[in-house]
Amino acid sequence: MYTCAKYTSHAIQKELLLIMSSKVKPFIREEIGDSKFCIIVDESRDESLKEQMAIILRFVDKNGCVQERFFERVHVDDTMTITLKKKFVMFFLGMVFVFHISAGKGMMVLVT
Repeated sequence: MYTCAKYTSHAIQKELLLIMSSKVKPFIREEIGDSKFCIIVDESRDESLKEQMAIILRFVDKNGCVQERFFERVHVDDTMTITLKKKFVMFFLGMVFVFHISAGKGMMVLVT
């Protein structure tokens, strides 16, 4: 007799999302490759009214089409600019980036 598994536990749901995101992020990095990209940060609330920050990457793919990829969701204590900035910096310090300065403009390149 089969019993249907229900993954309704909040902890199990979070763990499944973490596993899926760890599998998807390398493909996003590979898709961006050496292309220039921009980072879009948006704040919102989840269903439990906790503040969160969404990080989206926008880039031009190899075919010349503009693409946007959801990259991460980060919980924040509030949505004040300074709080979002601190969380943003802390998030990206955990990733490997190479910084280039080109004609006085900063550009970040993802390194896989």
